[in-house]
Amino acid sequence: MVRHNYLLRFGILVLLAGIVAIGYGGFCDDYGLSSKTGNTGSSGIPLAPSTLTATAVSSAQIDLNWLDNSGVELGFIVESRRGGGAYQAIATLPANVTYYADTNVIDGTVYYYRVYSYNATCKTSYSEEASATTTINPPSGLTVTVVSSSRIDLAWTDNSNAEDGYKIERSPEGVTYTQIAVTAANAITYSDTTVTGETTYYYRVRAYNASLNSAYSNALSATTPLKAPTATVITRTLPSTVDISWTDNTGLEDEFRIERKDGTAGTFSQIGTTIPNTTSYTDTSITNTDQVYFYRVRAYDADTSKNSAYTNEVSAVFINFPTG
Repeated sequence: MVRHNYLLRFGILVLLAGIVAIGYGGFCDDYGLSSKTGNTGSSGIPLAPSTLTATAVSSAQIDLNWLDNSGVELGFIVESRRGGGAYQAIATLPANVTYYADTNVIDGTVYYYRVYSYNATCKTSYSEEASATTTINPPSGLTVTVVSSSRIDLAWTDNSNAEDGYKIERSPEGVTYTQIAVTAANAITYSDTTVTGETTYYYRVRAYNASLNSAYSNALSATTPLKAPTATVITRTLPSTVDISWTDNTGLEDEFRIERKDGTAGTFSQIGTTIPNTTSYTDTSITNTDQVYFYRVRAYDADTSKNSAYTNEVSAVFINFPTG
């Protein structure tokens, strides 16, 4: 009996010595000491944390919270992974802490987390896995530039590191928007060539990836100018007189403005205007019939103080017949 008790005590000491020797590097469960159930921590073996939650509070921070089930841990280790990657430790925290803010994240990305506690003897099993997705940084500084009656250019600042591209939306009144285009990642400009003249358009842009969209950029509007007249032609050339005509493509002009260039080395200057819906003009201000004259026409809108684009240029040459 004495020998039996001695051997029993010796076996227990060897077991405890082995546990201490193995220490923090082994799981508490490896020693038959459950860190999940049936152990209050009174034996000196910590319990695993539980009820882990992860909440993305912004594009640059995810908050973690968990339940501390033990009173004998020395601290907690927080591990994280992104996508299909392996877990890596990102923080070592002191005992009794139940919160951690992960600010080493990028926008628009899913992160997974787990936590365990430890003491000098062993480390516990992991908590449940929790995940959260950071929001995508929205584009900013949207600008719109009217290039012509058929083109409006957009530009913005790319603030995201994880977008797959940008979605361009347009509205006729600034309330109901429709997506009109999707760009590639890292794009910062877009040209809308589906617009028509004399029309106001509202725009907004947002980033996206496979799982979510960002908030919208600022919204801006732009109004395309009048549609330009076309097909200017010389219909009559008489001594010191030129008749020109064109096609009126808009019903909103307040006048047409006629310009002339005297000779190939000259510059264009305005020589006359017409009332709305007029499609012809007679130039009676010719002073030198020995040179060529060039003409062009554009519409003008008094409400916006803007001109349309010019028509094509046409030229007039006078034929001087000898007298006598």
